[in-house]
Amino acid sequence: MVKYLVDIKTEIYLFISYILIGYFSYIIINHLINQLINNESKLAPGRKKRLNTLRSVFKNIIKYLIALVVILNILRLFNVDTGAILAGLGIIGLVIGWPLQDLIRDFLSGLFIIFDNKYDVGDVVSINNFQGEVIFLGLKSTRIKNINGEVKIILNRNITEVINYSINNTRAMIDITISNHQDSLPAEKEIITIINELSNKIKDTVGAITMLGVNHVDKQAITYRIMVETKPLKTPNVQRELLRQLSLALTKRKVPFLALTGVDL
Repeated sequence: MVKYLVDIKTEIYLFISYILIGYFSYIIINHLINQLINNESKLAPGRKKRLNTLRSVFKNIIKYLIALVVILNILRLFNVDTGAILAGLGIIGLVIGWPLQDLIRDFLSGLFIIFDNKYDVGDVVSINNFQGEVIFLGLKSTRIKNINGEVKIILNRNITEVINYSINNTRAMIDITISNHQDSLPAEKEIITIINELSNKIKDTVGAITMLGVNHVDKQAITYRIMVETKPLKTPNVQRELLRQLSLALTKRKVPFLALTGVDL
């Protein structure tokens, strides 16, 4: 009886030890991965995003591996034939059927996304018509947060259409319409002066504001189009602020403009 109680007590200690070892192993390995990524401060932004994505994937893999090792050791502790369990996974797979196939499809799709470099954590994307920033990329699913703070979780196998806005900058365009009843050259020179003054002063723009030229002419008016590159998903904000600044500047310089219009791309 005493020996039986001692054996039970030992098994309980070992059971707790396996769980604690697994937990602290996961914490330590995660810490090492975080330290490795955080020390890469001199890398280009694109490279940093790639490392952050791989970090997320490695954490997922490590979590599953440690959980598997802990479970197998606990089963051995209670004299369960783990070899038979592993050998029987093929039969279990047949029983599980479609759910297992779906899980495998998620994993394979996740690997293809990572190695094809379709997008990384931190990229602004549109996936299946949902637009936002990638906040998590795992082997099973992808999480995207939009500008309203809503988070959508998409299983990797269901990702059919991806638009990555972080590969290239987006553009904001404004049409400036002035009267065609007088010489337009002085007004054109004033517009060029104004956009030169506003260049690099508006938040979320990339580079200088450019005069693309005359976009439309009729008997009543002439329309000039200007353009500036913006950070991903910032085009509406830049466009609104640019319209405001142009309106103030044109009024101050007494340029007789008829309309300012944001151009939808």
